[in-house]
Amino acid sequence: MTVDEELDLVADNLRRLKIEYDVFFNGGAKKPPLDRQTRVEFGLKKFSDTQKLSSHLRFRYNTLAARFSVFSDLWRTRMRMLEEGRLRPYSLTPGARPSPDTSSAARRGSMRAVLFRQVVARPENDVQKILRLYEALKECRDEFHDTSKVPSFEAFASFVDQKTRHMIQSNQCRAVAFMVVLDGPKVKFQAAPVKTPSVSPDTPPDSPPAENS
Repeated sequence: MTVDEELDLVADNLRRLKIEYDVFFNGGAKKPPLDRQTRVEFGLKKFSDTQKLSSHLRFRYNTLAARFSVFSDLWRTRMRMLEEGRLRPYSLTPGARPSPDTSSAARRGSMRAVLFRQVVARPENDVQKILRLYEALKECRDEFHDTSKVPSFEAFASFVDQKTRHMIQSNQCRAVAFMVVLDGPKVKFQAAPVKTPSVSPDTPPDSPPAENS
């Protein structure tokens, strides 16, 4: 089996894993699909040394790894929200895409949660981090049915680059924490300066406030 074919298999397993997690969160399965998740992790780990890959295969691998990283964080967040009673399962309609029921939408009306967080210090060296942020924004808006337009990756990366440099200079901080945030029915993209060495990955800094983007 060629590397391309093996990455095709990883991509297919990742697609199936997302479907199975959707079924689980919609109440159609009692347990999360951990076996398939392990297979995806194993498949990605096999090619983690990207220096041995061609530029085309390296890009394919990095995109798959970024998507899996985003999905994993999102699934952990949704699991925690379900356990805390802050998010209710969707209502399933056979043959149709799951959509939030009215009670679930109402509960989300006043909800705020950090769905994904990534710290960027040097945009020119943090391309993979920016790719994960981009995938996170796309997937979270899809997951929570926010139809706001997502820019191209090139435009997004340029924005993150400019925002990082501006905030580091204006706030005299060492890095910038970019966050994909569920704010009521909307999924927003926010940024906050990082001044201390250790900041909780799930909690935005308290001061100064995050900037909406």
